[in-house]
Amino acid sequence: MESTWLGVRLREEFRRLGSATAIYGVGTVLTRMTGLLTLPLFTRLLTPADYGAVAMLSLISMVATPIFGVGIGVALGIVYSQQSSEADRVRVARVATTISVITAATFLVIGFALRDGLAVLLVPEIPGTDLVTIAVVSTTVGILGIPLRGTIQLRGQAAAFAGIGFATALLALATHLTLVVGLRMGVIGLMSGTIVAQAVGTLAAWRLAMRRTGLAWDTSVALSLLRLGLPMVPSFASVFVIGQVSRYVLRYTHGIDAVGIFSVGANIGMTLGLATGAFASAWTPYFLALRDRPDTSRLLFGRVTTYYVWITGGMSLLYFFFAPTAMDVLVAEPYRQGYIAIGYAASAQFFTGLFGLLMPGPYFADDVKSVAITQGIAAVVAVCLAVILIPPLGLIGACVATATAGLALCVTQAAWNWKMRHRYLTIHYETGRLTVFGLAYVGAVLLFSARPWIHAIPDVVAGLSATVALAVLITVLTSASERRVAFYIARGRYRSLRQLRSIVRY
Repeated sequence: MESTWLGVRLREEFRRLGSATAIYGVGTVLTRMTGLLTLPLFTRLLTPADYGAVAMLSLISMVATPIFGVGIGVALGIVYSQQSSEADRVRVARVATTISVITAATFLVIGFALRDGLAVLLVPEIPGTDLVTIAVVSTTVGILGIPLRGTIQLRGQAAAFAGIGFATALLALATHLTLVVGLRMGVIGLMSGTIVAQAVGTLAAWRLAMRRTGLAWDTSVALSLLRLGLPMVPSFASVFVIGQVSRYVLRYTHGIDAVGIFSVGANIGMTLGLATGAFASAWTPYFLALRDRPDTSRLLFGRVTTYYVWITGGMSLLYFFFAPTAMDVLVAEPYRQGYIAIGYAASAQFFTGLFGLLMPGPYFADDVKSVAITQGIAAVVAVCLAVILIPPLGLIGACVATATAGLALCVTQAAWNWKMRHRYLTIHYETGRLTVFGLAYVGAVLLFSARPWIHAIPDVVAGLSATVALAVLITVLTSASERRVAFYIARGRYRSLRQLRSIVRY
């Protein structure tokens, strides 16, 4: 079996997936890094209430995008990959873009009509109509961009995708500094800068994909897209509940300042999205391309899962290890108690990516609608946890509820895949190595969640010690062949299949 695992064909697949992940990551690195680098400045110019308002207004996008996006991103990937000719794929992309234009325009009209009511509901403490207007326009632009970005990814234009993200991040940085620091426009400047960059990025995506996604209509294609996409609307609504219900409950039990403090810490933890977001962007088109290669897929996907858990799970633990130090360096004093959110937000990102690794079974069986069931169950768990934990525990309750809901999402989907194993692709997971790492993960989270009550060891020393222990654990779990390949890749000596054959014995 080990010789099969280490076969050159599988190693080449890992290299291809890794290359795509790295390219997609370039576009998001600058976005996240600029956010981090501006935190020391912005947290001195903006109050916790300002950040709380931004967090609450983001709920508009998180509610409207799943509904008015009509699941077009998921449906496009499935229908596009099923087409046998380039002409058919172009037609699918064009119809998907037309649907998004219609739904985005519909939301824009509804959003403007409801903006006064939304301001009272979400940010009653401040005059919020202008902020709601900005949030509505931003959401509209986001809906328009869904099929454009999807088409670029499905055509394998990873470098172009990353280039748009890179340019958008630079523009966002420039506009934020101009409006927030230069013109002292406060929270309006922060949100306006984001929408300017977002609009330019969407226009760039339109120009890049225009030859593939000009507006067109085909009723049969539209019905196929909607048939697959609309069942995903409850699914995406469940994802919103899982990710955001904690902020909503925190807002109404501990005030908008608490939401702002939580959001700043969570935003730092969400920088793990540099890894998980890049991987997710590469993963979906990658596994869809292997739809007709089940023998390779069941081996490959299991090993990808192991490596994902080790790498991104280990990275999320680093956020627990160094959270207090990061907050001391990055933010002003009023926000520093939000350090507890960093590690748990990173864990939530980790679980989100892990959930994506469970998708090949439903996708290959054309059973995407079943995902809505598992996500609905996880959403119920998220609501229950938020209502039970946040009123008495505040920030820590919000953190635990958010991360645990993400874990519940993965567990529920894994259980469903097991139930449907006779219909779905059977993936060979490495349960032994995953179990050992999982137990170590839970132990580390519990230990470092108790750090505020352990004063004998400085934060940096504790973090470094835990990092060394984590590295030792992963080294012990890997095989000699895996360590050999990792060494050669790290040294830049792996360039081709021929070179890999001289490294791996099988």
